[in-house]
Amino acid sequence: MRAMHKTFLAAALVCFVPRSVRAQDTSALEGVLNEAIVSSASKSSEGASSAPALATSLTAEDLRRYGIRTLAEAIDFLSLAVSTSDNLGGGEVGARGVLLTGDRGSHFLLLVDGFVVNDPLRGSTTFGPGAGIPFELIDHIEIVVGPGSVLYGSNAMFGIVNVITKQAKDYKGGRVIVEAELPTSVRAAAGAGASFEIFGQPGQVTTQLEYYKKEGPDFFFDAQNTGTDRFTGQPGRNTREGGPTGIWGGARATQSLYADSPSGLFRVVLGNTELHLRASRYRHATPTGPGNFDDSGTRDSETRAELGLGHRLAVSTLLDVSARMYANYFQTRSDFIASRGELCPFGNITCDYVNEGRATWLGLELQTNWDWFRNKRFVTTVGVDARHSHVRASSDTVSLQDDSRPYPASPGLDRAGAILAGYAQQTWVLASSFKLSGGARVDSDPRFDPVMSPRVAAIWDAWSGGVVKLAYSTAFRAPSWDETDNSTARRIQAEGLQPERVRSVDVNIQHHFGAHRLTLGGFYSHWDSMVELSPLTDAEAISAIRNGKTQVPFTPGIQLVQYRNTTAVQNYGINTGFEGAMASNRIAYGFNVTGAIAERSGADGTTRLPVAPRLFGNARVAATPWEEGPTIALASHLLGPRPADLSYGHFSPTPFASTQLQLRLTVSGPVPLVRGLSYRALANYAFADRGPYVVGPVTNETPAQPLPQLIPVDRFRTTVGLAYEF
Repeated sequence: MRAMHKTFLAAALVCFVPRSVRAQDTSALEGVLNEAIVSSASKSSEGASSAPALATSLTAEDLRRYGIRTLAEAIDFLSLAVSTSDNLGGGEVGARGVLLTGDRGSHFLLLVDGFVVNDPLRGSTTFGPGAGIPFELIDHIEIVVGPGSVLYGSNAMFGIVNVITKQAKDYKGGRVIVEAELPTSVRAAAGAGASFEIFGQPGQVTTQLEYYKKEGPDFFFDAQNTGTDRFTGQPGRNTREGGPTGIWGGARATQSLYADSPSGLFRVVLGNTELHLRASRYRHATPTGPGNFDDSGTRDSETRAELGLGHRLAVSTLLDVSARMYANYFQTRSDFIASRGELCPFGNITCDYVNEGRATWLGLELQTNWDWFRNKRFVTTVGVDARHSHVRASSDTVSLQDDSRPYPASPGLDRAGAILAGYAQQTWVLASSFKLSGGARVDSDPRFDPVMSPRVAAIWDAWSGGVVKLAYSTAFRAPSWDETDNSTARRIQAEGLQPERVRSVDVNIQHHFGAHRLTLGGFYSHWDSMVELSPLTDAEAISAIRNGKTQVPFTPGIQLVQYRNTTAVQNYGINTGFEGAMASNRIAYGFNVTGAIAERSGADGTTRLPVAPRLFGNARVAATPWEEGPTIALASHLLGPRPADLSYGHFSPTPFASTQLQLRLTVSGPVPLVRGLSYRALANYAFADRGPYVVGPVTNETPAQPLPQLIPVDRFRTTVGLAYEF
């Protein structure tokens, strides 16, 4: 489809440019041919430069030649204005200098072939290996940066990531893939694609199954002195079997750094009807918290399944109608193991804090597109989206000594409700060089008042090869069912929680000459009603216990928390990028840089957002010296200094993770003399050995621990892989 659009645009340019100047204007033709086609910004195909938001497209060829294995790596090494952060527990993602720790990816809307991946219980998603998206099946990844609720509703506050899978013609036959990150992980996959015809209707099927497993690396954690246990009066216990030493760490963690993820995707298209199935399970350790040291039982597990069925009907040249039915299933369990009396009251047992959840939703979206003059100059999009959700959650505390319950479980969560939304968008090409786009969406949720999300954009072809875009956009994130209605042993149910909102103004200038493209832009955004897990004061905790909101007995050191709308964020900065190709596309290059300020204001004043960098970007170059030869690529990713995430702790001055620079060298290509067999080998090196997260139980400075311990980084790793197509 993307190739067809490019061919059409190129043909149109050739037809309408006078013959006398065609020979002199090959750069314009080359620019059209190299223009990325995106569909996520407006839910219709358009050139990236004419989309009403900053949109980029990462191709399958980009992913192959730069050694990309996960969405997080694609974002870090290839994208503009977006970056991720590794917390050894699934990872986090941010955009334009804003990163919200602990949000589980809920501020980005992740789509696969247009179907939502974010789960119904927490709105969460992941961009690491646990995303369960087969990379060999990816055609391209569209990243729309900035608020995007106008067509999609909740969660698109940072933007939208839409993974588009390949058609059968680009994935025909069968293939097997084996890739290993030596010596810690392995990924094995098998896929196939085929075209067919039934009753005169063309069809295609594509699928891939894979399994990922990781063990290690074994990091050394410095010793931390947890002091005297307030329950026992003795040094605290930080392992299940160990005595009251009061020491956490001081050894190499060999049991608690692991992950595994089986996944699969199946897509079949018959005429204008599409069936999409995807499922994954992701089990991984969360080893850096305040619980027991190197305990393999502290972990998270997530199971996801998505079903989508879509059909498009071209009623006439004026009107086309599309319908999508979708269903989503999500199940999760987290275990947190603690033996220290401050975390596991009574001091002589080991507690497993178990939180479980299960959620489903079933929805239907209807969309109409009205091309009033049948020439794409005045197009109206109107749609409705209805979704019914059912969520369940429970929490319990189990003694691992005898399987008893130290205190009663929380009431849990069992809720159902319908969410209704309507949206409209109008695009108007006033002249050959000027386009307007505007729209709004209204979402109705039974837990709070309806939310409206407008967007207005103007796109001006200001000069030959140059485009100026000005946009005002908004987005919101509905607090998840887990945040509004659930409680756990240490978390009090929220009261009157409201949606988070962001409003943004963006200016972007893009210029292309030949196969080269320059982007320069600025933005300002304001975030308010941000949902955070806030600690209760002693007085609030006593009141919660007296009113039966928790079964945890009160004692000094027991910290209760509650989700609240607490802070606002001011965010502004600039983006710049330059990319292109030369030597008949044998050499490709690009770089992206973002400089941004993000400050959080609340009751305690204004502070810098933790973990979020003020300067970040990437650069890359790849070359294929001869036909059918190897591709040699070098990519880099830069993150400026980042303040550490202290959660509820305090160190003075605030600790910082130093500037991080990653370099990745990738060599890939066909194996000589063996038809269908290809290889990929890469080496990745990180210069800084620590990241911006405080690990372990000591989160406040003490005479024995005046400095925090920051999370270790896996600095050097090599990967080799083989793929066989038949």
